[in-house]
Amino acid sequence: MSSSPRSSTHTSQESSTVFHFKATGRPHESGPGGSGPGSGVRRVPAPRPTSREGGGPGTRGRDSRGGASPTKLKEPRDLRQDLRSFPAAWGAADVHAGALSGRPAPPPGEGPAYPQSRVPGRPMQMSAGAPAHPAPPEVAGRAPTPLPPARGPRLECAAMAAAMAARRVRPVRVLVDMDGVLADFEGGLLRGFRRRFPGEPHVALEERRGFLAREQYRALRPDLADKVASVYEAPGFFLDLEPIPGALEAMQEMNNMQDTEVFICSSPLLNYEHCVGEKYRWVENHLGPQFVERIILTRDKTVVLGDLLIDDKDTIRGQEETPSWEHILFTCCHNQHLALPPTRRRLLSWSDNWREIIESKRGARTVDSR
Repeated sequence: MSSSPRSSTHTSQESSTVFHFKATGRPHESGPGGSGPGSGVRRVPAPRPTSREGGGPGTRGRDSRGGASPTKLKEPRDLRQDLRSFPAAWGAADVHAGALSGRPAPPPGEGPAYPQSRVPGRPMQMSAGAPAHPAPPEVAGRAPTPLPPARGPRLECAAMAAAMAARRVRPVRVLVDMDGVLADFEGGLLRGFRRRFPGEPHVALEERRGFLAREQYRALRPDLADKVASVYEAPGFFLDLEPIPGALEAMQEMNNMQDTEVFICSSPLLNYEHCVGEKYRWVENHLGPQFVERIILTRDKTVVLGDLLIDDKDTIRGQEETPSWEHILFTCCHNQHLALPPTRRRLLSWSDNWREIIESKRGARTVDSR
């Protein structure tokens, strides 16, 4: 069955339309005359694609004649120019940057329309001198940063050894009382009282009981309490006290011992007009200027940090119920009759083995030096 010219012309126009659509992706306009120059069919030439029409890197472009050209990637400079000119193409830049960095591109229609920052909730700022996404070192022409070595047992042991080396043994801190331990308070008081009040009764050293001499003199006769107090509150009393035998030599040796700190910890009188200054001068005269910097004057020794406190007072109380130091009772005339519990230690004199007491505290404490 033969076809009419009209049907032939219609078939030709349909074929031309299909061919033009497959080649260019655009329908052509046709008029009543067929597909030739005189047929009224007008072909629309394929425009030069831009980045908005899919002509960006990684896609096939079209030349001016409408034919397919070889695949060509845009230069980064041109891509940045396109991104500045057409913000809608930022999504394509994300796909391109993802391909360069090895990250998978988001599905069509689901990815963001603008480049995302690596910080959640903050968009990346576009600049004229930097791409939307930084390329990995291999693409940018830089050598890749080497990965750190795996942490193994040897590194773990080295880290542990470094931590242990950062901790050192803290020196043993010895607090030494002054009156009755370094300076002969009881002997000076008895001499001063008998000199000032020769006709009054007095308490011999072998009869002394209790830490406070004023209370024992009060028990002897009430008016004697103020008289004996006037002796140790007078100017020059503390400055003229004699050193306890062996005390000065022990302090110098203790100060030169390795990993040992020595401080003089003394309680001043409430009437301190002459007491404080004379204590400093006594230490400087008998032990030297270096010990002046190691004087601690306080009415509460429980708040002072130390490992040992050598003191002639049998009971020491204060704000801290459990002080940091161990109280070593130094034997004096007023405490020699006391029986101590097994947990407490006594130093009979400076001829006693005070070195062994210090060594018993050696290494008991550590401090972090970092």
